[in-house]
Amino acid sequence: MKLTFTPGRNNKFNSSKQNNFINPLASLNIKKPTLRLRSVQATNNQHFGSAQCRQQITNTSAPLSAGNKQPTLRLRSVQATNNQQQMKNIYSKDIEEKKIWYSSVAHAYHKTRPGYSKKLIQRILSLAQLPQNAKVLEIGCGPGTATTTFASFGLSMVCLEPCLESCQLARENCQPYPNVEIINTTFEEWPLEKNKFAAVIAATSFHWVSPETVYKKAAQALQENGSLILLWNTPPQPNFQVCQSLNQLYQTYAPSVTPHQDIPTHQENLSKLKQKVIDSGYFHELVLEQSICSATYSIDDYLTFLTTLSPYIMLEQHQRDALLAAIGETLEENCGNTMETSYLSVFQIMGKRQEARDKKG
Repeated sequence: MKLTFTPGRNNKFNSSKQNNFINPLASLNIKKPTLRLRSVQATNNQHFGSAQCRQQITNTSAPLSAGNKQPTLRLRSVQATNNQQQMKNIYSKDIEEKKIWYSSVAHAYHKTRPGYSKKLIQRILSLAQLPQNAKVLEIGCGPGTATTTFASFGLSMVCLEPCLESCQLARENCQPYPNVEIINTTFEEWPLEKNKFAAVIAATSFHWVSPETVYKKAAQALQENGSLILLWNTPPQPNFQVCQSLNQLYQTYAPSVTPHQDIPTHQENLSKLKQKVIDSGYFHELVLEQSICSATYSIDDYLTFLTTLSPYIMLEQHQRDALLAAIGETLEENCGNTMETSYLSVFQIMGKRQEARDKKG
């Protein structure tokens, strides 16, 4: 199976064969098997550096490959706690701050953030049983990272994006799809259209919306048998040895930034977020699937990617510049001109509870 990372306009993974994802169906309480990671070879002739991507199919209980040694449990726990508090501070910012959060890095975000393959989206649409002409609401579409792939299946989409610069990029990228409407607004401020959408989707954006708003409003926007579909790509990061070589730089230049989080930590965080959605009482879990992907960056593109992450955006300009310069020098010494990274790609499909129609307040 060939997988290609295509940066720029569409910024998607394209696959020549259907992905064989593992379907835990956690809601059925079936004991998950321990699976070996299966590596799938990949090539790419695009320029994202000389970006390459291969995909490894895994399960939440799958062991990590021997080459990807992880930090000690104690260190992971401390880093996770610090990172969670930092992220909590970021996502609790008021709406006006959130609207301009990515303004200065919108183009960098579009260029360097991983996308979502057509095969992946096709599988999601099949599992959610969405017809080709279904009407879909997207929360926080960014520059259209997932939007264009969903739109290519003929969906009618209303996409909300609070950042004006990202909104403009999304409109440019979605020009081939007349059934896509991009609205420059937040989900909180968007005038609710009740029972109108077959699905509400959010691609690495759901955590930006106020919990006091998002669960109830998303359920109200959905039709009776509608689905909430959450997609996640965690930040790509180098292998353990490279991460170790960078740790001291963060202590020196930006001790407030948690440099790296391993796959189990990301899995745990996403599991907690999913549980909060279910505990809201508006949704029940249908399907959870995930895979470990890798992409090769040029050093410059990886540094550009880092500037799109919230902890780096928070830094003062001089502090960020010094940190990135030091990281760049270390990466060039350890990796040469390009470096390979890995990240967790997950989607969660949740159904609207029947009783949610009758919830009041």
